[in-house]
Amino acid sequence: MNEYDSILGDAQSWLINHSRSLADRGIKLTVSKSPYDGRTKESAWFDLEDETKMGRIILWDTGECELELADIPSGEVTAQHRSIASETDLNEALNALVSWFA
Repeated sequence: MNEYDSILGDAQSWLINHSRSLADRGIKLTVSKSPYDGRTKESAWFDLEDETKMGRIILWDTGECELELADIPSGEVTAQHRSIASETDLNEALNALVSWFA
């Protein structure tokens, strides 16, 4: 067990706790997880989408994080790599994802 074992569950809980407010704003949330097939790293990704924007955060149990933000009409995509070493880091990444839809 390492310090990142709970990162995927913490992220999922955070997003599910915010799912109602996201839905009220017309933002669809989809949660996906890597299969349990012997991979050395577990991952989960969370997609948010409305009529004009898409966002995805991919988290690995190692603390690696990819944040992708897309503007549908222009086709522009911004990608960021982050390292999640604390609850603060996780909250900042999740807030960046949700803030994209402001």
